[in-house]
Amino acid sequence: MTKTNADTTLIAALDAYQHFLDRSLASAKHLSAAHFTLSQARNADPLVLGHVCYDYRMTALNHIACETESLTLVPTPPPASTQTGCETDEEEKPAANPLFWFGALPKPALRKAQTEFQSALPDLVAAANARLRLVLALHRHQQQQLK
Repeated sequence: MTKTNADTTLIAALDAYQHFLDRSLASAKHLSAAHFTLSQARNADPLVLGHVCYDYRMTALNHIACETESLTLVPTPPPASTQTGCETDEEEKPAANPLFWFGALPKPALRKAQTEFQSALPDLVAAANARLRLVLALHRHQQQQLK
């Protein structure tokens, strides 16, 4: 093994680690702001949503697509409407935005919390991708050390 190959793999690992730390810190800021804002909304008016009254029709607004060596954040398509004749089955179709389950005009604190949670998602996906690159770079370095 040459010194330049070892240096290259270690530099790649350190770059991935730095990117992981940056994205982790960015997502932590969003998540802490979201939890704080959510607690403010809950203190102002206790929300009635828990394990007893959870709407099981709720679906995620986004999901993670796993590709070969990376993760991608993909918006979830809206649920298909079930129509029979001229009628639509409104009982089976949840609100497109879960925020509206709390009322027609959700509180600003709830809107802000949702925005913060949504802002954290790309950072969390980027942190997971950086961690994967870090693990792969360290694995390549260990394989080179064994040669």
